[in-house]
This record gives sequence, structure tokens and C-alpha cells, in this order.
Amino acid sequence: RGDEWLPSLPKNILLYQAFGWVPPKFFHLPLILNKDGGGKLSKRQGDVFVEDFLAKGYLPEALINFSVLLGWHPKNDQEIFSLEELEKVFDSDGIGTSPAIFDSEKLDYFNAYYLRKKPLTELLLIAKPFLAPLLITAPEHKQSDDFLRKILELEQPRLKNLVELPINTKFFFEASLKIDPSLLLWKKLSPAEVKANLLEIGEFINN
Repeated sequence: RGDEWLPSLPKNILLYQAFGWVPPKFFHLPLILNKDGGGKLSKRQGDVFVEDFLAKGYLPEALINFSVLLGWHPKNDQEIFSLEELEKVFDSDGIGTSPAIFDSEKLDYFNAYYLRKKPLTELLLIAKPFLAPLLITAPEHKQSDDFLRKILELEQPRLKNLVELPINTKFFFEASLKIDPSLLLWKKLSPAEVKANLLEIGEFINN
């Protein structure tokens, strides 16, 4: 239980004894606070349920690794733990008494690490549901697994979570690119100079 329940512990024990029941062993953990430290992590401040984070493209192994370090400190400076490693090294004696801070940037760090470690075949399977809205309208040749693997190979080093994947790759699936020409104007170059540069770059790429 959270350590905010410590004051009620004697009453809980008395209730068990009054009913003639054997009390369970109670274990109290420090609270998890919002990043600003202003209060307990709450759904009023955003997502707090595991399902919410899975829906946003966070991997189970990243959530486990991140969560176990909220208030628990290993005996060395190791941060990345597999579940098998945690089963061997986790000890409740390593849990501190101070509240832990839920740092979403740290969660992104863990998730990015595990996404980079995924084999492309496995990453493709878990990424497909997130890419599904784009595949509905994409040309047929852009719906193949081979095409998707090429995109994932490009994006994998930069991914923080899978929900950002369709945002970052949307242009790959469009039949034709629609861009604002003014975005191509670099500093003081004229449209004619930009066009000449693009033609030269295009020729270089084609060759």
C-alpha cells in the first residue's frame, strides 16, 4: 500500500483481530509523485493505467524496467534490467523512504532503448496496429511487409514510442507529396535558386 495509509494501519490490525482473522503482512511503499513534485500521481494529471501506456506504444519491458526504479535502487549504477535479472537482484531492502518522481522523459528513454533492440520482424508485428490508419488509404504497393520493414529500419533509431510512428511516417504512405513551397526557401535564396539546387540534388540522387 502507499505510505499515506500508515496512520490507519493500527485500525486495520484491530479490525482483523476483532473478526478473529489473521492479519496479512502489510507492506507500505513511498508515493509516486507527478514530475513537478506537487502531488501524488493521479489520473487527473494524465495517464496512470498500464493500458493507457500500452495504447500509446510503450513496451511492457520498458514499463517494468521504469517502474521498478521508482523508489528502488540497485546496489550498482545499472539501469537496464531484463525481467530475469530483476527476479535475481530485486530486494525490498533497496526501496527508499522518499517519494519517487514519475519522469515521463525517463520512461521515453527506456522505451526508446527497448524499441531499438527489437528485431525488425518483431517490431513490424507490434507496429502494424499503429500504422493501420495509414495503410487503409495507402497505395497497394505501400502496404507490403517489405515496404513497412524499410520504413521501420529508418525510424527505429529515432522512435520513442509507437504512437508517434504514424505521425513521423505519414508522408511515406501518400500517393503524392503535398508541401508548402515556401518551406523549401532557405534563408535568402530566391525560388529560382532553390529550384536549380533541387534539380541538381535530384540528378545526384538518381545517379
